Amino acid sequence: MASLPNKYSLFHHLSVKAKINLAVAGIFLGVISLVTGYGVYTEKQRALEFAEEQTKDIASFYFDSLNTLMLSDAMDERETLRQKFMAAEGIEEVRVIRGDGVTVQYGEGEPDEQVKDELDRRALHGEEIVEVTESDHGRILTVAIPYRATENTRGVDCMGCHDVEEGTVNGVVRISSSLAAVDQAIQDDLLFNVLLNIIFMVIGLLLIN
Repeated sequence: MASLPNKYSLFHHLSVKAKINLAVAGIFLGVISLVTGYGVYTEKQRALEFAEEQTKDIASFYFDSLNTLMLSDAMDERETLRQKFMAAEGIEEVRVIRGDGVTVQYGEGEPDEQVKDELDRRALHGEEIVEVTESDHGRILTVAIPYRATENTRGVDCMGCHDVEEGTVNGVVRISSSLAAVDQAIQDDLLFNVLLNIIFMVIGLLLIN
């Protein structure tokens, strides 16, 4: 039985021009793949850094807004405030977790203000959390920032209202935001660039021939 030709024998019988074209195309495709992979990585890192700063700013603004409610004796409106923050595009979760000192003094509060998972516990021990997880809808960035009781915490004297030792973590603001829209935009841009590079490669091969 005659052996079937394999890919090496087929390549051997190609013309010199075809071999050169295949070699050049292979080099270009390899370079495009490497550049695209690196581009995806760097763009996602930049997007993550920007989203982290933006989410931290939202957490700080939420904390300041809660302080405003507290100082104006309007803490009963805090759920309305939370829902307004939740309505922002890309926001998946907005919570404030009460520390032990606040719970002892004012009670456990609403269900969303109680410890739910390990991230909450770590943040209440003073650790600033920045974590990215995968969901069915893409990447989720979670930021949890502990706020300590001092005489000047973002311009507010916490010691005047809270019966705790100075430096105690009074609570944690936890914000989760979706990175799906940003990641999709990066993918679309890079796909366009890949297609454009392939078109240029084909034109280049035609000119060489």
